[in-house]
Amino acid sequence: MNILLKNWNIVRAIRLVLGILMVAQAFSWQSVLIGMGGGILILSALLNAGCPGNSCSVSATKYRSSLNKKEADVRHEEAKTNQ
Repeated sequence: MNILLKNWNIVRAIRLVLGILMVAQAFSWQSVLIGMGGGILILSALLNAGCPGNSCSVSATKYRSSLNKKEADVRHEEAKTNQ
């Protein structure tokens, strides 16, 4: 019961609202696929289940180091015009 009531944030609330809207729309359109997607969103919001181990995000240090490597490989040449 503690999982349902604690640690609510804006992303979790958005998942719940979108899930409810999708399920309502699924009843209106009689679409099982949309209803299943909405059900998954509702369950992930209620159980606070997202990406395990925060694996959905990109590590900032890895991203920065890959940018630095790409920037080091860039060579610039001066363009000359005939005037």
